[in-house]
Amino acid sequence: MVFSLILISSFGQQLIAVGPESSAAAHEFFSADDPRVAPAKTSSAVPISPISPEEAAPTEDSAFKINVADVLMLLLAAVFLVVIVQKQWFRLDRLPRPPGLADPLVLLVLFLLGLALAAIGMMVSAQVFGIEHTAEREVGFTLVEQSQLMLGMYLAQSIVLVAFAFLLLRARSPQPDRRSSWAQAALVGGVALVLIWPLMSVAGFFAGGVAQFLTGDRPDPVAHETLRRLLEEPWSPAYVAMVIGVVLIAPIVEEVLYRGLLQRALRGFGIGPWPAVIATSAAFALMHLGSADVHALAALFVLSLAFGWAYERTGRLIAPVLMHILFNAGNLALALTLA
Repeated sequence: MVFSLILISSFGQQLIAVGPESSAAAHEFFSADDPRVAPAKTSSAVPISPISPEEAAPTEDSAFKINVADVLMLLLAAVFLVVIVQKQWFRLDRLPRPPGLADPLVLLVLFLLGLALAAIGMMVSAQVFGIEHTAEREVGFTLVEQSQLMLGMYLAQSIVLVAFAFLLLRARSPQPDRRSSWAQAALVGGVALVLIWPLMSVAGFFAGGVAQFLTGDRPDPVAHETLRRLLEEPWSPAYVAMVIGVVLIAPIVEEVLYRGLLQRALRGFGIGPWPAVIATSAAFALMHLGSADVHALAALFVLSLAFGWAYERTGRLIAPVLMHILFNAGNLALALTLA
């Protein structure tokens, strides 16, 4: 549906995913398991030979390793977790009340409309730009094609963004207004991102370990085809367009949809703050299924919990939006540095 960057570290060897997330409908249209978005084949004429027991045995490269950086990150996550518990920063009581936008059912419908428009926008873009998306396609989308699909997706979803902006403009501020100021909300978001980063990395570390145990393969250091394309074609016009989409546009679109619409709708239905945050985060992670590696979803879920917490704690959407921007920018910079 929109873009995200996920750090799912096996801390010494970072696992990074970046790329367009798909809605349920878009996932059917642009499935990661579909041949039309599969990695290019090296040769279709090479015969497949039986694997000998020696070749099937785990190699040193495929063995699960824990190095000094892993231990340090685990310790840092443990320290941050103790601080969060001792300070009771996880509590969501006496929360500021955001302005009432609309009936929660209206917000939920707008959220679902945003998901549907993502798929529609990509399909229209594929037709306009002549992007082949048949089952016979044997290679993934080029960076130019991905940027064109992104353009169609965002243009379609702008309908929901305009509707959300309209609701905000006509909403009355709660009295008394206990929401954090914009500066305070930004500060809360920044601190929350620092605290959650090691915890999210630990979640990705263990998820990657489970995936490696089940499959026998080490997780790919670059966990998304979009990021692979970005690393292959740096500083091209399509590269610049994709970076702008990933770092600036995606956080705004995603946070409006998931925090501004879905999470707020759940709260409007009478669901408590943490159940609403958890449910929204589960939806946020699952919507990336097919655009990010499966083991990345654990880290994405933990990251989304922090986004939802910051929104509830401050009452301002700027908090999760800023966290999302900083996280995406930092992760992209890290990927380029490692590459």
